[in-house]
Amino acid sequence: MIHLKAMRHGRALLRVSIDNHPQKSDYMLISVGAYVHPQNPVLHQGSSINFSVVGSDDQASGHWHSVNESVIVLHTQSGQAEAVGEGSTQVSFESSNVKLRTTVTVLPGSTLVVEAPKEMLTNVPFPSQGFSFSVKFSDTNDKINTVGSSKGAPYDCRVDPPFVGYAKPWIDLDTGNSFCLFFPYSPEHLVRTIPKLKDMKPYIYVSINASMKEHSHVSGSASALFVGGFSIMQMGKDIAQINLTPDFNKTIVTILGNTDVEIHWRGQDLLAINPIQKEGFGLSCHIDYEVKALSAKRFADKIIVKLPSTGQRVEVDVNYEPDEKSEATINFSFWAKVMGSIALTVITLIIGFICFLDRPLGSSQPPSTPLCSSSISAPVTPDRRSPLHLDEQSPRTPQPFVDYVRRTIDETPYYRREGRRRFNPQNTY
Repeated sequence: MIHLKAMRHGRALLRVSIDNHPQKSDYMLISVGAYVHPQNPVLHQGSSINFSVVGSDDQASGHWHSVNESVIVLHTQSGQAEAVGEGSTQVSFESSNVKLRTTVTVLPGSTLVVEAPKEMLTNVPFPSQGFSFSVKFSDTNDKINTVGSSKGAPYDCRVDPPFVGYAKPWIDLDTGNSFCLFFPYSPEHLVRTIPKLKDMKPYIYVSINASMKEHSHVSGSASALFVGGFSIMQMGKDIAQINLTPDFNKTIVTILGNTDVEIHWRGQDLLAINPIQKEGFGLSCHIDYEVKALSAKRFADKIIVKLPSTGQRVEVDVNYEPDEKSEATINFSFWAKVMGSIALTVITLIIGFICFLDRPLGSSQPPSTPLCSSSISAPVTPDRRSPLHLDEQSPRTPQPFVDYVRRTIDETPYYRREGRRRFNPQNTY
């Protein structure tokens, strides 16, 4: 370890060697006293800089001077300097006690060139790495020299309009390329912060501006089209599934951001989706939709929301679960209808079969009383004086035999005459 002590103002050359061998020596120039800050700066034409004296209290009583004012113009009291031309010159400070100087080099005027990415800018899905806007000088292809990450970048980045998102500088240490990384805000954030303007569109042109930290006049910008995406919320939370029940057969779903969407679902007779309220315009719009179950039976469906301008697609599953009591009632009603239909068909067939059996045999004339009547009176013995009309095609029974049969029936005791036992003795042998 070497300890040094300053004796008076001036400069000294320090040599450190091993065994006084010049080949094993190192040198250091040491200045004692005040000095001009910054030392030996390099500026671009049109930029400005402030010179100051470090290590002296006589700055207020001294003045600044430029050897070549066609290169550097100085304010003699404040030390404010402006680079007006290309070249190199000296800047000096003189007071009663000190006289200091430094060299200034001015390069040709330069601006920053910012190039926008080729892809479309959107906020859904969120770009975790940001959208890269490249930054470089306009007059050369030289890269912006720096050491470290974005904290060491010699330029700043900003977004216009600022409510769309934010930008930060970043330098790729592997390639040395410089960028402004743009990060857009989410649809929920835009709905809360964007001014409620009627002429607001779901898209906007975003400008990314880059400027040198020490020379703010060296700057550049690029613009790109930003198309907002959308988010689907239920009760203020993101959703991927909707569950409905008989007690909760409808709900409200909100679409935030860019609402120029298309909504599709399969079961049009099972599910209804209708807009009920709209607020805002463009990127700050949000629409409330009512999702309602139309059926009482169990079903599963899928709501598909598409944004044609960006290709964004979101799917939400919808499930309807009836309670056990309702489902049992539905099943009982269904089977009761089926069994009732079967029973009615069987009864109809039985009645028709009975009526077919009760039809008189061998008679072409319809019966004088209904066949299926519940009350049937006993037959009346036809009047013997009335001639008997017989079918001409049937064989004729001898009249004495007919009279005998009638007389036998009428004289038989306890004989009950029923309608279905009635017969025509003419056709009986």
